[in-house]
Amino acid sequence: MSLQQQLDRLRSRLRRRLLLRGHLLWAGAMVLGMIVAGTIDWCLQPVSSLLRGLLFLLLVSWLLYAVWKWLLGCWLQRLTLREVAFQLERLDPSWQGHLAVLASTLDRVPSGSPPAVGVPPGPALGPVEHELMLPRLRSVPLLFAALPLLLGIAALFTLQLRAPHTLQIGLARLCLPTESIRWPRQAELQLVTSSGDALSPGRPLQVSTRQPLTLFVVDQEGAPPNEVVWSLKLPDGRVEQHTLRADAQTSETRVPSRLRFSWMPTPGTSWVRVQGGDDHTMNWCPIESLSAPVLLQTETALEYPEYLGLPPNTLPALPARLSLPTGTQVTIHGQFDRPVKTLIRHTSTGEIMPLELDPGGTSFSHVTNLAADQRMVFWFEARDEASRVDPRPPRHELLAIPDKPPETRLLTPNEDQYLTPQALVPWSIQLSDDYGVRQARVRLLHDDQETVLWSGDWPRGAAAPSHITGLLQLSEQSLDDPAFAHLTASAEISTIPAPEQGSELRLSVEAFDHAPGPDRTGGLSVRRLRIVSPREKLNELHQLVTQQAAILERQAEELIAR
Repeated sequence: MSLQQQLDRLRSRLRRRLLLRGHLLWAGAMVLGMIVAGTIDWCLQPVSSLLRGLLFLLLVSWLLYAVWKWLLGCWLQRLTLREVAFQLERLDPSWQGHLAVLASTLDRVPSGSPPAVGVPPGPALGPVEHELMLPRLRSVPLLFAALPLLLGIAALFTLQLRAPHTLQIGLARLCLPTESIRWPRQAELQLVTSSGDALSPGRPLQVSTRQPLTLFVVDQEGAPPNEVVWSLKLPDGRVEQHTLRADAQTSETRVPSRLRFSWMPTPGTSWVRVQGGDDHTMNWCPIESLSAPVLLQTETALEYPEYLGLPPNTLPALPARLSLPTGTQVTIHGQFDRPVKTLIRHTSTGEIMPLELDPGGTSFSHVTNLAADQRMVFWFEARDEASRVDPRPPRHELLAIPDKPPETRLLTPNEDQYLTPQALVPWSIQLSDDYGVRQARVRLLHDDQETVLWSGDWPRGAAAPSHITGLLQLSEQSLDDPAFAHLTASAEISTIPAPEQGSELRLSVEAFDHAPGPDRTGGLSVRRLRIVSPREKLNELHQLVTQQAAILERQAEELIAR
C-alpha cells in the first residue's frame, strides 16, 4: 500500500471522527441550552407571552448557532493530507517534520500518479510504513465532546425521577410560548387595598398624600406564608425593605390578610413589591401619590324652618355627620388652597351636580334643602388645571330629623276608676315636644257631650309648661275646707253637674305643635270614670284593703318562716 493510500485512509477515519465529535457537541449544546432556558423561565416565571416568546427566540438562535458551528462546520471543512500528517506527528514527534513534507508533496500529486522524482523517501522508510499501516488516534477528544451531552442527559433523567410534572410543564412552556401555561408553585402573592382592589404593575394606584395607605398581602393559592419581605422604592430612589411576620401582627376582623403594611405616601410615585414563600416573581407595582386640591374651609350656614322659631346658626366647618330638622336650608361656603378648574358634587345615589366657582376659582357656595326623611351622603370632586383630583375626598352626611307630634301623658288618674256622684277628681298631665307645644286641652266626654275642662295656648318661641294639674268637681260644693287645700293650690278647678249613677265619663288630653299643615297630635290619653253609688265605692275600697292585708300577712309569714 502506497503512502498516499495510507494517508487517504487515515483522512477518512479522521473525518468520521470529526463529524462524530461535531454531532456530540451539537447535541450537548441543544440539551444544555434547553436546560438553561428552562431554568431562566422557572426563576423569572414570566406571565406575558411576549417575554416567553423572546426566550423561545433566544433558544432557537442558540440552536441555529450550534448547527452552524458544529454540524455545518464539520461537513464543510476541507481536510488535507498535510493536516493528517500533522496529526500523526503530534502523536509521534520523532518524525521531525519529514512526514508533513511528504504529505505536502502528495497533496499536489493526483491520486494514482507515480511518485515525484527527487522527493526524498525519508530517513527510515521501514518505521514510516509501520506507523502508517497501524495508525492510532486518541479517543480523549471524543470523551470531552460527549461530556456536555452526558451531563445534560443526567440532569434531565434526575429531574424526570424527582419532578416529572415540572419537567413536562417546562418543556411545554418552552415549545408553546403562546399558550397560558403556568408554573406550579405553593404561593402566588398579591397586594390589595382595604377595599379589595389589587395592585397592578401596569396601572398605578392613585392615593392622596394626606391619608395613610394600608396594603394587605394575599395569596391566590391559599393562605399566605408566615413571613414575607416587603420592598418599598421611594420617589427619591431609596429602597427600604421590611420583614413582615404573621405572628407579630394583631389580627383584625374584616381584613383580607394577616400580613399588612401601612405608611404615609410621599408626593410622587413610589414602587412596592412583596416576596415570600416560593414566590419571588412579583414585579414592582407603582403607587402615585397625588397632591390634589385641598378644601381648606367649609363654613356652613343653617337656616331652620320658620315655624320652629330657632335663630340662624353658623358652623365653622362642615362635620362628617350632621343631623338637622326637616326643611333646614344648608349653605356651604368652601375655600380651596389653589385655583380649581371644575367642581362636581357627587352623592351616594349616583347624582352628579356641577357647581359654579367664583371668578378666581378658589371658592364656591352651595345651597341645599333637607326634605322629609332624607339621608344624603355627598362629597366634592375638585379638579385643577393638571387634572389632578383627590381619589378619596372627605365625605359628609346630612340627616333630616322629622318633627314628631307632641307627646301627652295623663299622669293622674293613672287608671280607670269608680267614682261617686259627689267625688273630687284631681288630674295631672305631662306635655313634651321637640320644638314646643302650640296648644293643649283637657276634655271630658259625657253622654256624647264634650266639655273642655282646661285649655292653653302658647305663641311660637314660648315654652309650654311640662306639667299641669287640675281638679274636677262632679257636683257643686264648697272647697273652703282646709282638707282640700293641697288639692286647690295652683290647680285648674272645673265643675260639671252631678252625673247619674251608672253613667261613664271619659277624661282625655291632646296637644298640637307649630308644624305647618293640618293639626297633629301624638294620640289621646283616655281614662274611664264610672259613676257608682257610695255603697259600691265602699265595697270596692273594702276589697282593695282586704287584698292588701292578705298580701301583708303572706309576706309576714314568709319572714317568720326564715
